[in-house]
Amino acid sequence: MTQLLEDERLTAVFVANDQMAIGAISAVLRSGRTVPRDISIVGFDDLDVTEYLPTPLTTMRQEFDTFARTGMDYLMKTIDGQPPTEVKHVVPASLMIRATTGHPPQF
Repeated sequence: MTQLLEDERLTAVFVANDQMAIGAISAVLRSGRTVPRDISIVGFDDLDVTEYLPTPLTTMRQEFDTFARTGMDYLMKTIDGQPPTEVKHVVPASLMIRATTGHPPQF
């Protein structure tokens, strides 16, 4: 994130998980910029804590129960010698809009 912040044109970051998003917020604040006025940040996972951060995190919520059930089903079939017939499975996700996103700054 520190390297990305070298580009003054950076206005938004979508990271792979909420822990990375928390680190990104910290790096933005250390650089003297603010979230979301200068840079919007979106995470992925919707960890319980993200809603209660000083600046609540905008994040993608995925259905972990569905994800885990599907993964276990595939694993059990593979162990039983039955390769899964379905190779693609879509797990529902939704955007939880909170306080780390906003309109990009005007250049």
